[in-house]
Amino acid sequence: ALVQAQEAQRLYRSAAANLDLANATRLVALANAALSQDACALAAWREAGVLYSQIGVKEGADECERRIRALTP
Repeated sequence: ALVQAQEAQRLYRSAAANLDLANATRLVALANAALSQDACALAAWREAGVLYSQIGVKEGADECERRIRALTP
């Protein structure tokens, strides 16, 4: 799933910040977390949070903040 999410993320990056890119970045974060790749997951959660904030999706930004807090001591 990580490879597919990264490919979707790469494809959506060519456009301005949008929901598809934010969602793909969220999937990258989830996949990295499932693989215990915490540093990669943390970076993806941070990026997804910024993207969700830019497009005004509060629920997505809030989830990212919760996940970031869970990964940071």
